[in-house]
Amino acid sequence: MSFQTSLQTAEDRDNLWHHHNHNPETTTVSGVYYMRLPSDVDDLSTAGTELAPNGVEGEGKYITPFKTGQWMIYPGKIYHRPGILQSNENRYIVAADMEF
Repeated sequence: MSFQTSLQTAEDRDNLWHHHNHNPETTTVSGVYYMRLPSDVDDLSTAGTELAPNGVEGEGKYITPFKTGQWMIYPGKIYHRPGILQSNENRYIVAADMEF
């Protein structure tokens, strides 16, 4: 899937948590490829993807930085959501999941 997001299309981040571990008998990995970040983004450390390895209510949530041209791959069972949008220009990502 590909996504373009900006402050103009921003959704309530509290409703965006999700994971991809729908079949407990398989293992999944998820990934995000960062294609383009608007030039006016000030804080790269919050512009990537937020991960909640201990669940949405658990401790230890963190945001990985947006790095154009790089994949971030993580276990599909980890709750995740987009980082904090900071621009009216679009950011572009490609997201993928693999089940094995």
